This record gives sequence, C-alpha cells and structure tokens, in this order.
Amino acid sequence: MNSQNLETIVSSSKGVRATVGGLRRFAVAAIILSTAFGGYSMVRLIDADEGYLLLAARLVGEGRIPYRDFFFPQGPLFPFLYGYVLPSGSGWYGARFLSSLLALTTALLTMFSVKRQGGSARAQLLCAFVMTTAALSFAWLTIAKTYALSAAFLVGAHAVSVARSNWERVRGFLIGLSLSLAISARPYTIAAAPVVLLSCRRSGGRPSLALAGFVVGCLPWLAVYMRAPSNVLYGLVEYHLNRSGLGIGESLVQKLTTVLALIGLGPYDRALAVQFDAVVAMAVLGGIANAQRRWRPAVLLAVVIGGASLALTPTHVQYFALAFPFLTEAACLGLDDIEARFGRVSHRLAFVVAVAFTGLGIAEAWRHAVGGRYVPGIWYSKDAPAWSIPVVEEVARGVASVGASPVLAEWPGYLVGIKAMPVPGAENQFGISAAERMGDAPRRRTLHLSTTEELQREIELQHVPLVITGNATEWHIGEAVVHSGYELRANVRGSLIWQKPRRGAEITRCARPCAIR
Repeated sequence: MNSQNLETIVSSSKGVRATVGGLRRFAVAAIILSTAFGGYSMVRLIDADEGYLLLAARLVGEGRIPYRDFFFPQGPLFPFLYGYVLPSGSGWYGARFLSSLLALTTALLTMFSVKRQGGSARAQLLCAFVMTTAALSFAWLTIAKTYALSAAFLVGAHAVSVARSNWERVRGFLIGLSLSLAISARPYTIAAAPVVLLSCRRSGGRPSLALAGFVVGCLPWLAVYMRAPSNVLYGLVEYHLNRSGLGIGESLVQKLTTVLALIGLGPYDRALAVQFDAVVAMAVLGGIANAQRRWRPAVLLAVVIGGASLALTPTHVQYFALAFPFLTEAACLGLDDIEARFGRVSHRLAFVVAVAFTGLGIAEAWRHAVGGRYVPGIWYSKDAPAWSIPVVEEVARGVASVGASPVLAEWPGYLVGIKAMPVPGAENQFGISAAERMGDAPRRRTLHLSTTEELQREIELQHVPLVITGNATEWHIGEAVVHSGYELRANVRGSLIWQKPRRGAEITRCARPCAIR
C-alpha cells in the first residue's frame, strides 16, 4: 500500500468521523429542542391573537375562504396550513404542537446554517442552546401565531442559500419557494428577499431559479386574491396603514418605547432584553474580531428584518422574534471569530452566556406560562388564569353543551375546537375596531366588518342565540346582554356564557340604547 492510498484512507476515515459527529450533535439538539419547545407550547399562556388566527384556520378547514368570506388582517398561509394540516377538532393543543414543530425546524435550520458557514461544534451547540433558552424564541415561536411559520420558511431560505450543493437547480427553486411561503405568512418579510438572493448568488446559486420558485409559491395566493381583490388589499395593506390611529409624533414615541423595552430600559421584558443584548453584543464583538471580513448574511438579515419590524405601527417587542434566529447565528459564528482573534477567552464567554441564559430563560418561561405580568394581552397576574388553555377549553365545552349557533364572542378563541359558528362580522376582534373607523356601511358589509353598535342591536333584537363575554380585547357588549334579558348559563373564571331567553320568559329591555360596558 503506497503513501497516497494511505492518505486517502485516513482522509476518508476523518470525513466519516466528522459526519457521524455532526449527526450526533444534531440528534442531541433535536431531542433537547423538541422536548423544550413541545413541552412549553402546551403550558404557555394564550396570546389574544391566537384566538382569531385559529378560528380562521378552523373556518378554512370547513370550506370558507379568508378575505372573501370573513375579514382577515394577515397573510393567507396561516389559516390554510393550520386549517388543512390539523385534524378537525384538534383545537389548541394540536395547533401548539404544530407550532412547536415549526420552532424546532427553525432552530435546527439555524444550527445547520452555522455549520455550513464553517462554525465549530461548540458554536453549533451554543446556537441550539440559545434558541432553547431565549424568550424571544421559546415564548413566541411556539405559539399559534404567524411568527413560527414565517421564521421557519425565512430561515429555511437563508440556510439553503448559504449551503453550496451539486443540485443547484433544486437549491435555487427551494430558496424562492421558501421565500414566497415566508412572505405569505408575514408580508413585510419581503424586505429579506434581496439579502437572500445575494447570498444565493455569492454561494454559486442562480437567482433566476429562485425567482421561478418564488412565482410558483405565489400562485395559490394569487387564486385567493382573485376571489376578492379589494378585500385582500384592505386586510393586508389599508387596515395596517390605519390600525393604530396614532399621529407621526405619537408613532415615533411608541416605536422608541418598544426599542427601549427591547434593550432593557423599559418597565417590562427586562430578562428578555438582557438575553437580546447579550446576543447582539456577541454578534458585534464577533464582527470586530472577523479579521478576514467573511460574508455574514445573517447580520444583514437581522438588520433588515428588525428594521421592517420597527417600521410597523404600532410595533411590539415580539415582532423581533423573526430577527432573533439570524442574530443567534451571527453571535455563534462571532464566537469562533473571537476565539481565532483572542484565544480561549471565547470559552469563558460561552460559559457566562450559558449560565446567564439558563437563569433568565427560567424566569421568562415562568412569566409567560404562569405569572402573566406584562405578558402582551394579559399584563396583570390576576388575569393570567383566564388565558390558560384548560380554562379556555372549559368555556368552549360549555358553549358546545348548549348547542346554539351562531355565537357572538367578545374573544373568538372560545370557538376554537368546537362546531359553533361565529356571528358574521365578529370572527376577528380587530375587525370591530376597524369597523368603528369606517363610516361607509355598504363597504363595511363587503369587507365583513361590524361595529359595536350593530352587534349590540343584534343582541337587543335577540337574533343571537348565544353570547360570550369576558377576555374582551377591543369591544364590550356586557350591558347589552343583561338589558336584553339574556340568561346566564355559566361563569368560567370570569368568562360568562349567556343564552337568548326562552319564549314566554319575561324580558327586561332598555328604554334607550344600552351603554357599552
């Protein structure tokens, strides 16, 4: 055996060991991430937006089309994917499980991206650890909102764009397809498209094939648009331009408040902010230490997505969950750059980050699952129990036991997982506030919007068999229900189920229109 053959055998053996080691790392990371994300998604307090999103998914699963049949202010991917993938009646736990799978996919793709860009084994494992323990990851990517979908496909497009392959045609097509799916979940993520396409080109890919994949991915949504173009444009564009009602000065103050909260100078989300600051600091230090000035598309993507999130009005800390996987990737690759520049100091830095993230992550996990204080949509600890999945499902069972339909619910999440239909125009709590700002009644009907006054009138005329009050977010109908003679059927942790009075029962009516509670 000559020396050349021996070198070939040794090289092949090292390659096999490296592959096995990489697979082992990903397997361990997948087990830890799936356990953490899957378990936490089952106990995390409900975000108010999950209610209308999952009701929309249920309605799509039953054959209705968003925009055309009901008002919907998000991209079309969520209701179609959750509506068709989840079994009928799967409810909250099925939706949360699907979201946890998407969060797992996001974390593993981020780890894969670190590996394909030359990240060390330690950087890959730190990436998985940060994604597991960071509140912007586990608290917002595991719930049934559009973040999980958009993050999975956006990170997927990025991961494929940095991975050189012999299958360039397939790779380019997948990049474009993933981009289109991410945008169809949260449309403003289109801001990331130029960076992903540039990354594709720098890695030897063909952006023209990505464009073809993007077009193919958009075809189903074009069909949705053609069903009701004016309704789609209102839900995706006009509504968001007018939703806040803030002036320019007020909008800038609101954005500044959010930025201060994100970096730890606000009254809430401080543990989350410390984690965010630590990841940003690692990414910045890594950029300084990057003596070879290697191409880091994750940094650009984090800046672009963060900027697009800040451009929304109003903007919230949770919006930056989409930028966080890219920040994590940049920070973990930066750790390798720090080691190459400054030596073993990176080991101590990684240890400090791990200890800090563990403690802060536990605190944030308790706050979002039990405490509820300053959690968006809940804010006060005393209100937290009403936003737990078991309590909401208990209310839903109470509604199902009555068997009346349609149901007018102050919060549409009570109709998730059951067969009761919502009152037309009340499928979305945000549609009520949108209707209040629109004086054109015929257009409101076209867009499937109803004002509080119109819904109150339906109650006073007893056209609604069942009403649920409680967990209200935008509008209130409690006094109208009481003054119109509705009978209280159940009280579940402050959520009240009212039934239309039986024939012959004495009804107390208002001498004037009932005041809104």
